[in-house]
Amino acid sequence: MTPEQAIEQSGGISFGQNNQITIAGDVIAGDKIVTTIVNVEIPQPPLPNRPPRLVQFVGREMELAYYAEKLETAHIAVFSGMAGVGKTALATALVKRVATPEQVFWHSYG
Repeated sequence: MTPEQAIEQSGGISFGQNNQITIAGDVIAGDKIVTTIVNVEIPQPPLPNRPPRLVQFVGREMELAYYAEKLETAHIAVFSGMAGVGKTALATALVKRVATPEQVFWHSYG
């Protein structure tokens, strides 16, 4: 019997309410069969962060146009570079120009 057949015959996977998953199956080892049921609760994902408040931003029109075009065509913009060069300010200015806060998933590493 294959593992897929064992899971199918003994219950399989069921998705319940409140992000709960029940996994049932037989583990076959030699001449012993052990039925196992595991309940797993998956937590809700965290709410996305919002972009920081931008007090003042001047210039960088070419970069803003470039990233706006990337968002329009590829639906993603990734900013990388050395600390202190203005990545966060550029991204915040871009978000204010092309999207509403509800459309933004903001994640900062660090």
